[in-house]
Amino acid sequence: MKKLRVLLLTHGPLRSKEQDGRKVFVGKERKTENDVLGALERLGHVIDVLALEDSLDPLAEQVAASPPDVVFNLLMKFKDDPAHEPNVASYLELCGVPYTGCSATGITLARDKALSKQVLDWHGIPTPPWRLFRRGAKSIGADFAFPMLVKPSDASGSVGIVKDSRVYDEPELAARVAFLHETHGCDVIVEPFLTGREFTVAVLGNKRLVAWPVRERVFGADAVVPFMTEKMKWDEDYQARNSVRSRDADLEPVRASRLQKLARDACRALGLRGFARVDIRMDGDGHPFVLEVNPNPELDFDEDFVHAGLALGLQPDDTIQKIVQLAL
Repeated sequence: MKKLRVLLLTHGPLRSKEQDGRKVFVGKERKTENDVLGALERLGHVIDVLALEDSLDPLAEQVAASPPDVVFNLLMKFKDDPAHEPNVASYLELCGVPYTGCSATGITLARDKALSKQVLDWHGIPTPPWRLFRRGAKSIGADFAFPMLVKPSDASGSVGIVKDSRVYDEPELAARVAFLHETHGCDVIVEPFLTGREFTVAVLGNKRLVAWPVRERVFGADAVVPFMTEKMKWDEDYQARNSVRSRDADLEPVRASRLQKLARDACRALGLRGFARVDIRMDGDGHPFVLEVNPNPELDFDEDFVHAGLALGLQPDDTIQKIVQLAL
């Protein structure tokens, strides 16, 4: 692949420093940017970095002054609001600039949990039974058994999911729904808590989708909660204390193929392109259900997406190069 001018687009504010003769970004939360930037540098591409906060003017100026061959899009929010994530992708589409990852339409469909569940249900893709509690509406129960899991309908990264998100009776359900309505200002999704194993499947492609080897999330026997809370996802020390880890899934080939097909079908139903991660959980009888479909998942080299590539013999830099190629 020829060397490209790549614009690495992320959210601001972004601080950097010189380390070992190269620029690195400051902050533990910036590991993804550092990993992707390092890969692009090793691949020999010419890289510009732009962090957006509350104006698109810097992006317009950058595109006009030094037109990129491709934008590597790591932007997960704009004006400090994740709801604006697809709008930046739309802007790049209007500018005619190729960019990595999912389209604006796909991001919009996938990040709205209720809408994505409706689409998946229509296509016959198994998802847990669910109910939407809109802001201002009272909780009056759901047509499935406790325990239930309560979560924001429009958040990613396990935001708003805590230990108390698993509820065991009607009063706990009503209290948790009201809490999210008030503190997060969002609609709320409620679904039964599935007690089986949990998996992730990395999916890449545009018209032709390819599912990589299945990864499994394992929760220790003494884990505070056997599901991924916001703290569990982002706090490595907390993960270690609860023996939470990810590994290549130990599955019979037929069952692994079924999960891979389920992931491809879910991405295809939502019109996703580029790269995505599908979260799947089994019930107590071993039946798989799609929990969420995540467009543009984390590319931190310690995360499941990149590790799925390792199972195929692909180094992290190879994965980044594939993502770039899919954008062109």
